Amino acid sequence: MKATLPRTTSKSLTLLLPCIAVLLASSPIQGAALFEYDFASGSGANTGTASGGTLAVSNSGTGGVTFGTTGGVGGGGVLNLTGNQTYNTSNAGYAAGTLTGLGTQTGVTVAMWVKFSAAALTSNARLFVLGASDVGAVGSVGLTLNGAAKLNVYVDGGSTADTINLGPTLSADTWYFIALTYDGTSSGSTNSTVQGAATTDGNTKNGQLYVGTATSAVTDSPVKIGLTSPNYNDSRGSIDFGASTALYLGNRADYTRGLNGMIDDVSIYSGVLSQTSLDTLRLESVPEPGVAALLAVGVGSLLFFRNRRRVLEDA
Repeated sequence: MKATLPRTTSKSLTLLLPCIAVLLASSPIQGAALFEYDFASGSGANTGTASGGTLAVSNSGTGGVTFGTTGGVGGGGVLNLTGNQTYNTSNAGYAAGTLTGLGTQTGVTVAMWVKFSAAALTSNARLFVLGASDVGAVGSVGLTLNGAAKLNVYVDGGSTADTINLGPTLSADTWYFIALTYDGTSSGSTNSTVQGAATTDGNTKNGQLYVGTATSAVTDSPVKIGLTSPNYNDSRGSIDFGASTALYLGNRADYTRGLNGMIDDVSIYSGVLSQTSLDTLRLESVPEPGVAALLAVGVGSLLFFRNRRRVLEDA
């Protein structure tokens, strides 16, 4: 006579399967990156959907910026900006290239992983400049450090009254996932319905700065991007990047604002990615240990119950 599966075991299986399904599920990312750089092959090849856009390293003086095959956020390739990378001198380098096909964008998202040295955090080093030789120009977006371990945002020549000294206080030698999103479809800098739907807290500022780590989800800092004083409530509108535009990683064009640290997994999207999508993008580079551990426990428990059932059925 075969034994039946105990009620408690059957109930445990019923409860366990949905939990495993939740752990396996992830929110899909909205669209594919136009330009994407994971440096996996130790090069600046673009693995996004747009053609071209390959990045090359350029050094000035004794600058020693390189593409590395190890040391990235997930252990793979990386843009290494630690070799003789100095700030406020021309002994520095960057990775740069020409991107075609961006044209006029009603919204844009730029995401990247960055690890800062202690010296970098007291500087105004450039994380990235897209659309010009330096931040602050019309037709460009960019991120810099603020000299006190926080971040500054620059969008399309807009006022910096509300776009500096943002985000959490950063620490040295920690990988940070950092993303900037901008919506140019709203009539003002405080009434973006696109951002209202994209953020988990529903705030409607037309810019958002997101920061997370390998073990913590992204949190947002609303950014009001306008031009006209005193309230800067107007919008910059769409950004015209032109038929081709420059991208600089880790510095500006004249080499004098070099970032000392590491950059990995850079991606540029047309439009505004939601906070949920950005956190999914974060997890693609470094799965959270907590989720991995729970998944392992769940699968292990499922196998235990299945084997136990076979034993009982054969008894």
